[in-house]
Amino acid sequence: MRRGETLAAAGQIAIGLAHEIRNPLGAIRGAVQLMRRELGDDARLGEYTDVLLKEVDRVNRILEMLLDISRPVTLRPVPLNVHQLLERVALLSEEMASRRRVQIVRRYDPSLPPILADEDRILQVFHNLVRNAIEAMADGGRLTLVTRPSMNPLFTKVDLGHGQRSMAEIQVIDEGQGIPEATRDRLFTPFFTTKDKGLGLGLALCHRIIEEHHGGIHITSEPSRGTAVSCFLPIAR
Repeated sequence: MRRGETLAAAGQIAIGLAHEIRNPLGAIRGAVQLMRRELGDDARLGEYTDVLLKEVDRVNRILEMLLDISRPVTLRPVPLNVHQLLERVALLSEEMASRRRVQIVRRYDPSLPPILADEDRILQVFHNLVRNAIEAMADGGRLTLVTRPSMNPLFTKVDLGHGQRSMAEIQVIDEGQGIPEATRDRLFTPFFTTKDKGLGLGLALCHRIIEEHHGGIHITSEPSRGTAVSCFLPIAR
């Protein structure tokens, strides 16, 4: 209930911010683009305009994240091959993982049937979890992607209105420093973050998206041993 109240408050803030900030941001972006055109081939000043444009776009992305909190989640669930989704996320994360000396390991259950999910939304969740896992390993390590039928007693079956469906478990496991228990209890709270940068909205959004799929998300962690995030989603048949 507290998380819901905070999300509702964040939504009201987002609507106000979007209205008051987007118009001047658009004007700033347009002026910088004109300035860059006028500057021509001056490479040094061109760097400054690039920075301005990137920062304007970053503010716009922050507004979009806030608006995501406030908007009703409309899902278009279809049968999806979860391994193909994870491979797309892994491919897009390879460069970041390489820079941080992180090896991506797959432990897929090839017999796992398709999941029932909204492709764009569930990719948003997987991207967020994989990025968090990579960022958690400052000294490198292994990021393990696991799929299997759910054996968790809380998430083995779900009723979507047309009878019971089995659940799949998708795990993202890192070998970082782990998360203290007191911190773990607040990870899905909007605006709470353990990072130096960030709004603390990523996991709150993941939690909301998974709940809208009638699934669950659970975090286990041990200090100095790493963290495992488990997503439980309905199987399509």
